[in-house]
Amino acid sequence: MERTDFSFGQGVIVDLCTAGGWLFGLGTAYVTNTNGGLDESAFWVSTGLGTVAGYAIGYGVGAKSARRAAADRSSWHLDVLPLPPARRGQAPGVSLAVRTSFD
Repeated sequence: MERTDFSFGQGVIVDLCTAGGWLFGLGTAYVTNTNGGLDESAFWVSTGLGTVAGYAIGYGVGAKSARRAAADRSSWHLDVLPLPPARRGQAPGVSLAVRTSFD
């Protein structure tokens, strides 16, 4: 798998394309269901194929620019870790960690 670094917006596009593919597959199975009964296997196959196709389309749309972005910048990571309260009745805490790696 090639290195990709999707921005938030590109990640949302991939997620929405995946959900759209699932809905398209669900709609296709519903429309083609001619016997009036519920054929679960047709719904599973159609929604599965639609989901994979939607993901592939969304990934393909953003992958080229995401690869270029991964090569052009360093990698910064911000980790936010919730901590339980130290004693009963106290507010919980948060631990923040910033790390980077230059490629």
